[in-house]
Amino acid sequence: MRVGNDYVIDIERIVFNLQHALLISGALYDEVWTLPEYEKSCAPYFETLFRAPVKLMPHLWSPVVLEREAAKLPAEFRFGYSGGGGAGAWAFLNRTSAW
Repeated sequence: MRVGNDYVIDIERIVFNLQHALLISGALYDEVWTLPEYEKSCAPYFETLFRAPVKLMPHLWSPVVLEREAAKLPAEFRFGYSGGGGAGAWAFLNRTSAW
């Protein structure tokens, strides 16, 4: 899985004569998984360097960690989306003092 903009990082290192970052390690790949945001900038680069097909994968994300940590915050620091859109839709919840 390659999820950084390796192409740009490698080009910058060549242009500015910087030490390589070992992004290309010589490891053999059966296929390369990357995120859709790198389809245009990195997929052809990955296919060429790794000599393997590139598959676009969705972001794997869950709000569980964020929600668990937010629940530990004191009430005056909790915030969230109240719906309805427009200015003020994101608001501090359970506010104990006016701002």
